[in-house]
Amino acid sequence: MHSGESKHSLERNSRLVYSLICEGKFKVEELLTHVIDPEDAQSAYDGLTDRKDEYLGVIMDWT
Repeated sequence: MHSGESKHSLERNSRLVYSLICEGKFKVEELLTHVIDPEDAQSAYDGLTDRKDEYLGVIMDWT
């Protein structure tokens, strides 16, 4: 019977990924293809959906 508990949770996985990034064990720079302004969100979404060969990782620059 499943108790609803799991050793894998969104919170635990997020902490693990963040830790790996900070330790330099998970290289995210290679995954980043675009830095966009918030007003370009639709074009980024379209690119991630329709042009997967060009859009791998998108970061929104809120500065």
